[in-house]
Amino acid sequence: MPAFQKVPQVRGEPQVRVDPTAGERFLTVTEGLCVIFFTIDLVVRGLTTPKLRSFFKSFMNLIDLLAVAPWYIELMVGAGDGGVQLQFLRVVRIFRVLRVFKVAKYSDSLQVVGTALVKSKDALLLLGMLLVIFVLLFASAIYLAEQAHCTYSQKDAAWVYKGLSGLDGVKTPFQSIFSSLWWAIVTLSTVGYGDDVPEGTAGKVVGMVCMIMGVYAL
Repeated sequence: MPAFQKVPQVRGEPQVRVDPTAGERFLTVTEGLCVIFFTIDLVVRGLTTPKLRSFFKSFMNLIDLLAVAPWYIELMVGAGDGGVQLQFLRVVRIFRVLRVFKVAKYSDSLQVVGTALVKSKDALLLLGMLLVIFVLLFASAIYLAEQAHCTYSQKDAAWVYKGLSGLDGVKTPFQSIFSSLWWAIVTLSTVGYGDDVPEGTAGKVVGMVCMIMGVYAL
């Protein structure tokens, strides 16, 4: 026998088990505590108000109510497994976003912005109407301009380019006025993703005019 015998030693990193649901449980508990706190605040203010009807007519108080209501609705409905209940829960969860409006109650700067928006409602309404008109106008114009270089393909069941170099048989992104609304909104808002672009000369002219009008509108 040899005087010394080597014994293999296995070295490994210590394994740390992480519970993947720990973060979710923490958020659930935190949300529950916040909702309970906001509920107590809402109930106390409701009990101490001189006119309960006027209290619930307040917009911000309605926001407070809609902000906490989804949590209780999920507790009552969440036990079921029906498809209708699951769809209902998805809709209810959208109202959680209303909790952001609670911040405006305690921020003077946000209240100033809100007051300015309310006083500028006539100008904003006019701007909105102009944008709607421009969107419909340029969506129709780009569709008609691109149709001059397209033919309908029975095989693809879509409009495809014809007569443009390197684009014969390629589907146009402007299949209808409705599908052209996306391009009109993106171009008028000067975002310009570039996912849908006109290929014909007339379409490019419409695009340039749309860009310029977008700058003026904004």
